[in-house]
Amino acid sequence: MISWILRVLLVVAGSIAGLFLARDAANFVVVQAMVGLLIIALIMFVLVFWPARWTLPKSLEQELRRLKALMSALGQKQTCAVQKAMSALPPITTEKADILPL
Repeated sequence: MISWILRVLLVVAGSIAGLFLARDAANFVVVQAMVGLLIIALIMFVLVFWPARWTLPKSLEQELRRLKALMSALGQKQTCAVQKAMSALPPITTEKADILPL
């Protein structure tokens, strides 16, 4: 099945490349492959950006707005609780802390 799709794709790409190059040119196969890739990219572009997919259902739009409200500017979820800062360094000693009671 895939071989038939590739054959049709290469026939179309070969006929388009034949408009610009002679079939016995040294780089005809390369141009044919590039035209084939452009055709694949065009098909994928049409499938991805099909007009029916441009509009979202109302419930999905509302869900996206709710999620955007929960996210920070960097795209990370916001936390509401105050966080205690931690350090891997030992605490700073003061003069008062150095005096040991006898």
